[in-house]
Amino acid sequence: MMLSCREVTRDLTLEAELPLGRYRRLQIGLHMLICRHCRRHKAQLEQLRHVLQTVNTLEAEGIAAMPAEAKARIRNRLPS
Repeated sequence: MMLSCREVTRDLTLEAELPLGRYRRLQIGLHMLICRHCRRHKAQLEQLRHVLQTVNTLEAEGIAAMPAEAKARIRNRLPS
Protein backbone atom coordinates (compact mmCIF):
# COMPACT_ATOMS: atom_id res chain seq x y z
CA MET A 1 0.00 0.00 0.00
CA MET A 2 1.33 3.41 -0.98
CA LEU A 3 1.52 5.97 1.80
CA SER A 4 -0.12 9.36 1.44
CA CYS A 5 1.88 12.59 1.62
CA ARG A 6 0.24 13.33 4.97
CA GLU A 7 1.47 10.02 6.42
CA VAL A 8 4.97 10.50 5.03
CA THR A 9 5.36 14.06 6.33
CA ARG A 10 4.05 12.99 9.74
CA ASP A 11 6.51 10.10 9.93
CA LEU A 12 9.43 12.22 8.70
CA THR A 13 8.65 14.83 11.34
CA LEU A 14 8.44 12.26 14.13
CA GLU A 15 11.43 10.24 12.90
CA ALA A 16 13.89 12.07 15.15
CA GLU A 17 11.89 11.11 18.24
CA LEU A 18 10.42 7.73 17.29
CA PRO A 19 12.44 5.18 15.33
CA LEU A 20 10.67 3.84 12.26
CA GLY A 21 10.54 0.16 11.44
CA ARG A 22 12.25 -1.31 8.40
CA TYR A 23 9.01 -1.79 6.48
CA ARG A 24 7.84 1.77 7.21
CA ARG A 25 11.19 3.19 6.05
CA LEU A 26 10.82 1.16 2.85
CA GLN A 27 7.30 2.52 2.29
CA ILE A 28 8.55 6.08 2.82
CA GLY A 29 11.48 5.50 0.47
CA LEU A 30 9.16 4.25 -2.28
CA HIS A 31 6.86 7.23 -1.81
CA MET A 32 9.81 9.62 -1.94
CA LEU A 33 10.90 8.18 -5.30
CA ILE A 34 7.76 9.57 -6.90
CA CYS A 35 6.90 12.59 -4.75
CA ARG A 36 9.04 15.69 -5.09
CA HIS A 37 6.97 17.52 -2.46
CA CYS A 38 7.83 15.01 0.24
CA ARG A 39 11.50 15.04 -0.84
CA ARG A 40 11.43 18.82 -0.44
CA HIS A 41 9.78 18.48 2.98
CA LYS A 42 12.49 16.05 4.10
CA ALA A 43 15.23 18.40 2.87
CA GLN A 44 13.64 21.29 4.78
CA LEU A 45 13.46 19.19 7.96
CA GLU A 46 17.11 18.22 7.62
CA GLN A 47 18.07 21.85 7.09
CA LEU A 48 16.06 22.92 10.14
CA ARG A 49 17.69 20.22 12.29
CA HIS A 50 21.12 21.35 11.11
CA VAL A 51 20.39 24.98 11.96
CA LEU A 52 19.10 24.03 15.42
CA GLN A 53 22.19 21.91 16.09
CA THR A 54 24.41 24.81 15.02
CA VAL A 55 22.57 27.22 17.31
CA ASN A 56 22.88 24.77 20.22
CA THR A 57 26.61 24.39 19.57
CA LEU A 58 27.15 28.14 19.41
CA GLU A 59 25.19 28.65 22.63
CA ALA A 60 27.15 25.89 24.38
CA GLU A 61 30.43 27.52 23.34
CA GLY A 62 29.20 30.92 24.51
CA ILE A 63 29.54 32.41 21.03
CA ALA A 64 25.89 33.26 20.59
CA ALA A 65 22.88 33.09 22.83
CA MET A 66 19.22 33.32 22.01
CA PRO A 67 17.32 35.58 24.40
CA ALA A 68 15.09 33.68 26.84
CA GLU A 69 12.01 35.56 25.61
CA ALA A 70 12.67 34.42 22.02
CA LYS A 71 13.00 30.82 23.22
CA ALA A 72 9.72 31.16 25.12
CA ARG A 73 7.93 32.50 22.01
CA ILE A 74 9.19 29.58 19.94
CA ARG A 75 8.29 27.04 22.63
CA ASN A 76 4.76 28.49 22.89
CA ARG A 77 4.19 28.18 19.14
CA LEU A 78 5.33 24.56 18.91
CA PRO A 79 2.63 21.90 19.14
CA SER A 80 2.71 19.97 22.38
